[in-house]
Amino acid sequence: MDNSFYPTAKRSKKPSLFLAIDMWGIEGEYADGNWHGLIHEFAHNWSAAHPQQDTATLWSSVQPCALYNNGNSCYLAGSSKLPDGFFSQLESHLRARIGSHARIGGEILVDAEEWRVYLHFENGCVWEKYNGYEWRELAVQTGG
Repeated sequence: MDNSFYPTAKRSKKPSLFLAIDMWGIEGEYADGNWHGLIHEFAHNWSAAHPQQDTATLWSSVQPCALYNNGNSCYLAGSSKLPDGFFSQLESHLRARIGSHARIGGEILVDAEEWRVYLHFENGCVWEKYNGYEWRELAVQTGG
């Protein structure tokens, strides 16, 4: 049986909120990229709590950030169907664990040439690319 899933990434045609993560300033258990698990945990919980979430894409880009002094930061922005409440709740979730190293920085326009798909919400699930082109349902280990 073929369980292939190939979504169409959704990109907003208007500016959307972005969340900046000071990835080089994070210390402790969430340093060295371990903060990704916090986002995955939140997205999984969001999807479970919002089963009617419209098809939406969470995009990421690593770029210089005026909000932090540690070089490049990871920006997260969503397609138009990912509500602002997603970002405010994600910010709270991250700040509870990594402090001021995550914050909403305003609005930004996602350029598909400069951003990559981080996660995708569709059919009541969260999806991730796992080898550059194939998709799988996000598996999350909670408790972080």
